[in-house]
Amino acid sequence: MTLINAVCDDCGDVELTPDDLVVVVDGIHGSGTYAFDCPCCDAAVTQYVSARFAHLLVAAGVFHTVVEPPPLRSIDVEQFLRFLADDELLASAVNGLAR
Repeated sequence: MTLINAVCDDCGDVELTPDDLVVVVDGIHGSGTYAFDCPCCDAAVTQYVSARFAHLLVAAGVFHTVVEPPPLRSIDVEQFLRFLADDELLASAVNGLAR
């Protein structure tokens, strides 16, 4: 049986089987996240995973899903151009993200 080493923030190193994990892969970059419920403390754990590691987890039989970003719409481009043309609007948006 394949065993996968993972890390719980509270318990440290834990051993899991492919059925214990789920991988969500970014369809553009291949990186993503893996998630599991810690077998020791039952905490829900989510960690970033590189494209290489995501590929290894999928090859080991971990259930995965690929998430594709929504297509860029012309209204999105128009709104972005408005932000670039208006310093106050852009500063307000950036300050809102920083909170």
